[in-house]
Amino acid sequence: MVFRRGPLEILPCKPELLKWLVDHPQAAAEFWQHLGLEVSDVELIEDGYLCREGTRALVKFHVVLDTPDMRVLYCVGELKHLLWPQPLRAELVVVQRYKVTRGPEGSRILLQQLEGFASAKGPTVKFAMKLGKQTAQRVVDQSMQEMSIYFAAICRLIELRPGWSIEAAPSIQEKHPHIRSEEHTSELQSHSDLVCRLLLEKK
Repeated sequence: MVFRRGPLEILPCKPELLKWLVDHPQAAAEFWQHLGLEVSDVELIEDGYLCREGTRALVKFHVVLDTPDMRVLYCVGELKHLLWPQPLRAELVVVQRYKVTRGPEGSRILLQQLEGFASAKGPTVKFAMKLGKQTAQRVVDQSMQEMSIYFAAICRLIELRPGWSIEAAPSIQEKHPHIRSEEHTSELQSHSDLVCRLLLEKK
């Protein structure tokens, strides 16, 4: 078993907006794609979401625990490789710890720390490490860093780019009708209001 604890990070973004993006990873993916970047397609499942990269790779993120200050994800990935007859499978548990505190000027600051647990045994991990010439610890570290950047960077960009975020939002809402359903109407409205407030604060 490999255990890695990431550093305590200060995320330069609004806690409410980051929480909304984490709860709606398919929207975060749409924002990245709107920028012209190639990211995996995201689909919602009953207890989380999955990321699909064509027919080659699939990663499922199951939300095991979700509280105001902690989220636990059980991640299962499958990769098809020409040098391996069966799909390669890997499992990872990620613990996201959050804390909102006050900065020197009274502004709200979001702190985050990630922890990762992965098995260092089995053909998948050994094969992946051999291909990438990396240790299991490095693979876990990289996975946690990518997860943190995926949400925090787009969150910060929404705050700093008012015109772009307003332009991108309608297409995201249109492509994800479950967000626009009556069940989620109040949530969508609160997100729109939140984005508008963030943009006004920057002016």
